[in-house]
Amino acid sequence: MISSIKIRPISAKETHLVRHPMLRKNRPIEDCVFEGDDLETTIHIGAFHEFRLVGVASAFLQQHAQLKSKSSYQIRGVATVEQYHRIGIGKALMKEIEEQLTKKNAELIWLNARINAVPFYRALHYTAHGEGFNIAQIGMHFCYFKRLNDE
Repeated sequence: MISSIKIRPISAKETHLVRHPMLRKNRPIEDCVFEGDDLETTIHIGAFHEFRLVGVASAFLQQHAQLKSKSSYQIRGVATVEQYHRIGIGKALMKEIEEQLTKKNAELIWLNARINAVPFYRALHYTAHGEGFNIAQIGMHFCYFKRLNDE
């Protein structure tokens, strides 16, 4: 990974700078606005290289319908600008989210991974849950989760 990458909190609106071209390309910018983006419980972080936002991730306080816990967060909108793929930015963003949620005593992180992101989440020790499913206009996804604060 580039040693000059800095990760810090960002606003929901800032996430759109990376969410749009990487996750909602050729779709209206409004598709980058997620329910819960502006809640106080939502966490948005960005990875910066030389003051340029090159990666984003968000965590939403959200219970999963089948994966029960006292405190669950859904990860959404994990994206890295194409020129910065495969150098560890996504991994750094996920590790930072996990650290922040561990400090908040979250028990569970879950997410819906695009099929091409499945190896990424497996490498970060996330576990598959259930069968694949299609999200309209986006494609095939798989639910993955990780339990935190396990003693």
